[in-house]
Amino acid sequence: RLDRDPTVAISLRVRNNGQVDSPRPATIVGEQNGSVVYSETLLVSDPLAGGQTAFDFPVYTVTAAGDITWTATIDDTDPDVDEEVAATRVR
Repeated sequence: RLDRDPTVAISLRVRNNGQVDSPRPATIVGEQNGSVVYSETLLVSDPLAGGQTAFDFPVYTVTAAGDITWTATIDDTDPDVDEEVAATRVR
């Protein structure tokens, strides 16, 4: 069951544990029912030895039932994978 105007607010918090403070592209992709329903990229950064800086992505309006899997990836130059996954249940 969908509400009249179901929306998902998307906020990404980043923490810089590295040695470089320059903007990097962060992409959030939402997949629902086997299809990409959301894909947005913003440049993000956090001061060296900083805390956590929040970035708000455009709001997503849900149009169908089915869980949405969100994958957030920051493209930086270090060898580890900077990725997190979350889910939104839509009935």
